[in-house]
Amino acid sequence: MAKQKRTALFETYTGEVLDLLNPSSSVIHVKDIAHALSNICRFAGHCDRFYSVAEHSVLAYRRALYLGASPRMAALCLLHDTEEAYVGDVTNPLKSCLPALRRIVKPLRKSIHLVFGMCEPNPSECRTIKQIDEEMLAEEINLMPFGWIAPSLHKKITGIRIRCWSPRKAERKFLAAIGEAFPNLTE
Repeated sequence: MAKQKRTALFETYTGEVLDLLNPSSSVIHVKDIAHALSNICRFAGHCDRFYSVAEHSVLAYRRALYLGASPRMAALCLLHDTEEAYVGDVTNPLKSCLPALRRIVKPLRKSIHLVFGMCEPNPSECRTIKQIDEEMLAEEINLMPFGWIAPSLHKKITGIRIRCWSPRKAERKFLAAIGEAFPNLTE
């Protein structure tokens, strides 16, 4: 029996076919990203309530605005996990075991940023995104049933209120935030 050639083709919610190893911005759509992120639970589902990557992204965007970030910086926070629409919410422990994942994620992120007319974040912007993401984690850790991973993170952060939206609501809120952050986006 002949061995079948492996493929990295991925069919999206809107019916596009994305090559994960050679992503093209022409097949990346906001609707696919919003739909997928709203259906993906943070922490690989290991939290006491469904909490979507879409809600996390909207709250990161709002947090950036609350802190007085520039519109670009807030938009970068909104987009910071968009590649997860195509690769899932890969937990940090798993990421550390899969260094090759970067070879997929980096060009995918670049293609996604092109869809939104943005260049990739510079090192300073990356640090700000990481800081806001860590502030989000400090609040999100309260969704963990036992919270043993990072007890030092258990604290209330001003400006973040997790609601655990339904997937449908998370999709609507994510699309609304995209419309606010990218008012000239046509798709």
